[in-house]
Parts: sequence; structure tokens; C-alpha cells
Amino acid sequence: MLSHQPIEGPMPYTDEWWALRQYDPERDVPVIFGASDAAAICGMSEYATPAHVFLSQTQPREKKADSDAQWFGKAIEPAVISRYREVSRRLAVAPVPAFFHPVHRFLSATPDGLVVSDKYVTQISPQLSVLEAAEFPIDSKSTGFRAQHAWGEEGTDEVPMDVLFQAQQQMLVMGAEHQETVTLLLSSRSIRIYPIERNEDLCDAIVQAAHELAARIIANDPPEPNWTHPRAREINKALFGINEILRKEADEEFLAARSAYGQALHDEKEAVAAKEAAKGQMEWLMGDAAFLDLGNGKEMVRSIVKRKEYVVKACEYVSMRERKIPK
Repeated sequence: MLSHQPIEGPMPYTDEWWALRQYDPERDVPVIFGASDAAAICGMSEYATPAHVFLSQTQPREKKADSDAQWFGKAIEPAVISRYREVSRRLAVAPVPAFFHPVHRFLSATPDGLVVSDKYVTQISPQLSVLEAAEFPIDSKSTGFRAQHAWGEEGTDEVPMDVLFQAQQQMLVMGAEHQETVTLLLSSRSIRIYPIERNEDLCDAIVQAAHELAARIIANDPPEPNWTHPRAREINKALFGINEILRKEADEEFLAARSAYGQALHDEKEAVAAKEAAKGQMEWLMGDAAFLDLGNGKEMVRSIVKRKEYVVKACEYVSMRERKIPK
């Protein structure tokens, strides 16, 4: 059973539920983080950084149609949970509302379902609520062929980092010691069940990181992005415009970044030149041959590719270059 009673919130995908994901200074708890933000908040997500979460909380959210992936995830969720019931022989109640931690109320979770004890069915008087009978939360995922490598063997807790942190926050909020994440492998049309145990160190890290980011959101103090993250530059475009009359003086930090950028450009040019040289030498050594046996069960294959003319779609981007200051 759950170690504490979480606070019940709105049902998923309602207007009230979406509103929880944005900073509201008029709300009793102005900043609330969902479990899907946990890895990003802790700087452990491959998809987002703490700065991205800051933006999602503080920038007006436009209502957009779901992407194909989002639509599919919502549509397939009932089928995945239904199959989980059949395979695990457990009673799972779904859908369920969002919940809030009774102490750390800035943390929320919306499990895709709750596994409940048999008492929920057999005990009639007094009537048990879902929370009173709940044993642990479950989560539904779907995984394509390209992402399948990120999941370990079924029955282990070897799951992608974003999934692991989401599970830890859900267990923390729900007062659970265990969660089962169920993923549908699209390549085989089968499900795999991954049991995940609560890790107090990860839970403590989530609480601390969420507390610090909430304070930044309230103070309108965005965290500096992790510049090695592939999506880091999105933050600049979202936070800053271009004031055409504003001029600043370069400080040591900017000059160090400029130097690093120049060195990277130099290294990139050398790497491209080395790549083209190696490729040219390989072509020379193959001569007229279309196939070359590499001796390890693989072969090099050459063919003529005819690419049709295409038009680049219109877009907007930020250009940055050096020039002499106009007199």
C-alpha cells in the first residue's frame, strides 16, 4: 500500500490539468512540476534542460494540435494497459487524476494507472477508494525500432533516463516503493514490463533541483543553459530578441567563448579536410569496383545517386558574424 495519501488533482488533459504546467503567481502553489519534467529539472534529460522547463513555465503556452507521436501515445495507452492486465494478471485502474505530494506540493504526478489490491473488488463495506487500495503506479510507453536500444531486458530497471526520473517522481508523489513501466515495442507488437524500485537519493535530488528551479521561476531568473546540450540554443531564441540600438562591451567570459568557437571552427575545417582526403583515397583504391570485401563480413558499396532539385522551406534564424565597427 501507499505510505502516504497524495492530494488528488484534476483529470489528465483537461484545461485545469494543462494550467498546472505554467507559473501562476495567484495560485496557492505558484510553480508545479509534472513527473515528465523530472529528468530535465535535474539536468539528466536528452530532450530538455532546466532552462527549457523554465521557459515552459514562464512563456505563454499556445494550444497546438498533438503531433503524430503525441496522438499515438494517447490513443494506444488504453490498449497497453489492457494488455498489461492480461499479462500481469493484476487489477489496474485507469485513467486516474493528477496527484500532488502532501509536503512538496510543487511536485505532481499523473500515472497512467494504479495497480490496486483485490480488496478493491471484494471489499464492499466500508467502500475502499482507489487510493486506499492502491499498491503502485504504472506508466505506459510506446517504443519504435530506433529507440528500442535504450531499453534493457524485460524484468530489469534498465530504462531511458527520462523514464527512470519520471518513475522516481511518480513514486515520490504517490508514496510508493515500486512502479512498473510498460512499453509497447512497435517492432514486435508486444509489451515489456520494467519494474522500478524507489531510489531515495534520486528522489532527494529531484526535490532539491525542483525547489531551486521553482525559486528561479518565481524570481524570473532563468538558469544558464548547458551549452553542450543539442537543444540549448533554442533558449536564446525564446528569451532574447534583437535590440538594434543596444551595444555592449565584450567581457572575459564572452571572449573565452569566442576563442573556443574559433578553435572549434578550425578543428571542424581540419576534420572535414581529413574526411574528404580519406574518402578520396578510398575511391582511388576501389577504382571501377562497385563492391569491396572488407574481410570482416562487411563490404563497401558504391553507387550513383541522382538527387532531385528541391526548395528549402522558409524559416527564420539568428545570424552572428564578426565585422569591423562602422565609422
